[in-house]
Amino acid sequence: MLTDNEKRLISQAACDFESGNHLLCKRSKEQFNMMKEISITLKTPEESRTDRQKEIAEEYRLCIDYDHQEL
Repeated sequence: MLTDNEKRLISQAACDFESGNHLLCKRSKEQFNMMKEISITLKTPEESRTDRQKEIAEEYRLCIDYDHQEL
């Protein structure tokens, strides 16, 4: 289960990936680690994802796709 802090980091990462803002503004190591974890998750085939990766992918999709409904 993702913590509130992890969900916040995923939301920030989603905004950064969509806007490129991380290229302009300094990000903490914690934020970059979450961005890396999201990148790895999204590159992993859905059928091979761990439970944590499935949660991360779902949370990320909720942040970037306004029409997506939570599972």
